[in-house]
Amino acid sequence: MQTFNFKVPLTNIDGSINKTEMICNTLATVIGQQTEGKTLKLYGWLRLLQIGEPLVLDDSDKNDLIKLVESDTNLYLFAKGQILAILTV
Repeated sequence: MQTFNFKVPLTNIDGSINKTEMICNTLATVIGQQTEGKTLKLYGWLRLLQIGEPLVLDDSDKNDLIKLVESDTNLYLFAKGQILAILTV
């Protein structure tokens, strides 16, 4: 099990720090827009991310989250990269 903290500021596409958006909020939005998957697990992650709590994931959950982020067609590459950078540490 690993703990992942997504409560860090999102970096904008121009490299500046976004003063209003945190990566946890961006990831919560991605999860909240899903229409398929392990509903209760995803909902639990969504609720934790909304309040800035870290996620404790086993390898299977981590891989599921990586796949979810990589396959999301509404999330910009610069945001995907920041989320995946946290997950692949």
